[in-house]
Amino acid sequence: MAEVREGVIKYRARHRAEPLPQWTANVLRELGAWRGILFRLHLLGQDGRRYGGAAWGNVSARLPPWHEEGRRPFLVSGTQTGGVAEAGPQHFAVVDSCDVTGEEVRSFGPVQPSSEAMTHASIYRVAPELRFVFHAHCPEVWTAARRLELPRTPDGVDYGTREMAWAVERLLPQKQTRAARAIVMTGHEDGFITFGETADEAGEAMVRWLARARGLSPRGN
Repeated sequence: MAEVREGVIKYRARHRAEPLPQWTANVLRELGAWRGILFRLHLLGQDGRRYGGAAWGNVSARLPPWHEEGRRPFLVSGTQTGGVAEAGPQHFAVVDSCDVTGEEVRSFGPVQPSSEAMTHASIYRVAPELRFVFHAHCPEVWTAARRLELPRTPDGVDYGTREMAWAVERLLPQKQTRAARAIVMTGHEDGFITFGETADEAGEAMVRWLARARGLSPRGN
């Protein structure tokens, strides 16, 4: 098992390079369908004029059996795959354990998991009924977060860190957060998370908040 730190990943990654198992196929199809929609809305992507050319956005889904307590493996898109228009199995990894305090993620698959894997893991740990987490970059929602009264992580908390994972953990149990099914990552430019018990809940929350942000009068945050 290789230990790696590269690209935009900030945790210690212990990753086994191997194909995804066939039993992930049904979840992968459901997750991939929504990922394709988010890509078309530019909520995932890659553009040399944004973020220093780095790709943005990632999606994840818990793997069955969903009622299982304790270990909660999940499927997540790979690091720097946001710019892929049609993602396949080769663009995903399975995270089978995560130690947020120790900043270590253990995974397997054809690609290393997203840099936000610890945040995804924290959401599934705090709210085991949730099965899908989508992380997009949406300037409209991010700049209008206060006007939309969306839950927000504190200023200065950077992406991909244990501090971001902990900040999301603190917000998740709040009624406002659960009603919105969304969190804005204030210290991560344009960062925006939605979640749900189904892929439709997570995806529709993202589209709904994008529509509301675009419907606001242009008078700043």
